Amino acid sequence: MSFFDDVVDAFIDTCDSRVRTWPLMGNPTTMLLLVTGYVTLSIWWAPWFMRSRGPFHVRGLVRAYDLAMVLWNAYFAVAMARLSYFHEDEQKRYSWLCQGPNYTRRGLPLLSLAWWYLIMKIVDLFDTATFVMTKRMSHLTTLHVFHHVCVIGVMWMSVQTGVLGQNVFPMIVNSLVNVPTYSYYFLATFGPVARNWLWWKRYLTELQIAQLASFAIFGAVPLFVDCGFPRWMALIMTGIPLVLLVMFCGFYRRSYSAKRSIGWLEECCDVEAHSKRG
Repeated sequence: MSFFDDVVDAFIDTCDSRVRTWPLMGNPTTMLLLVTGYVTLSIWWAPWFMRSRGPFHVRGLVRAYDLAMVLWNAYFAVAMARLSYFHEDEQKRYSWLCQGPNYTRRGLPLLSLAWWYLIMKIVDLFDTATFVMTKRMSHLTTLHVFHHVCVIGVMWMSVQTGVLGQNVFPMIVNSLVNVPTYSYYFLATFGPVARNWLWWKRYLTELQIAQLASFAIFGAVPLFVDCGFPRWMALIMTGIPLVLLVMFCGFYRRSYSAKRSIGWLEECCDVEAHSKRG
């Protein structure tokens, strides 16, 4: 038996019986192919394909995508909060300190919602496609690709193993943060005419950075407080946000000079860059 077969069998053995028959669950082969295909297309195929081509005009499609993501993220934030920290039944409400997973049938509604959240994150790969179609290859950074791969991978493992507890908080917060983020992207596609409505761009980037820091802190709690949440998932929840923060800081040091008069947080979320998406 090959190493790949051993890996597949290991993931199948850890699959939660409640999700074994769901699409993309059980056998990890489909997800591995999807992630491998995404990385391959982003790093190698896309630059080659666009090398002798001009940018495509897809502004209308990008606006529709951004608006859809605003609505989708708003729905997930509210729906997940109502099934966890703000559950109508006080006995079923999540602990704000440390929350273990619910492996019973009562946890199925939230598990089903998390599966749809995974689907949303797969659809979110279209963000990379917009960079390719508008020929902004400089945006296809290792940080960008790594971020998408990590989010999809962690979400898949969470649903696959039925481990939903402490990691629900980052899902809710991320959905909340994505509402103003994609709203900004949507408005920025209108170019300079929308500049007066985008004065909050610096605060948006600060919010995104604070989000990563909060994920690392919240993810580390089960390492010190025993609430039944698996330590392996707590390590992932802590490690990945920290890695992303380090990569972000490294990207900043390479990309921006200390002599630049504009603040780096403002520059990172510049309206001109986003207005060129299409």
